[in-house]
Amino acid sequence: KLPGKQPQPEGPLHQQPSKAAQHKQTEQNAAEIERHRQRQESLKAELEAKIAAQEAIKEAELRLERKRKLMEMEMREDRKLQELRHERSLRDARETAEYYRTTLCEEQQRQQAW
Repeated sequence: KLPGKQPQPEGPLHQQPSKAAQHKQTEQNAAEIERHRQRQESLKAELEAKIAAQEAIKEAELRLERKRKLMEMEMREDRKLQELRHERSLRDARETAEYYRTTLCEEQQRQQAW
């Protein structure tokens, strides 16, 4: 042994941490595990919220697509109705013109017969 040096304790008794140190380490480990668990729960909740939001967006997009298709169908039907009305209006106008022509011809023939 060198002069002025304290003797170093040796053996298994001096290499193991004290009970207080072990307890403190156990508490730190438990706290770390709890923080990790809470973080995992937070991430899980965040992921579930994102999934729910994506599902809501998809549902809204589907509703919009159905509404768009319905509007397109209604517009096509409106155009067909307008075309039918226009055709009927033209037919009515032709029939009216034909009626007046026929009536006029008959009237002229009557007058000529006098």
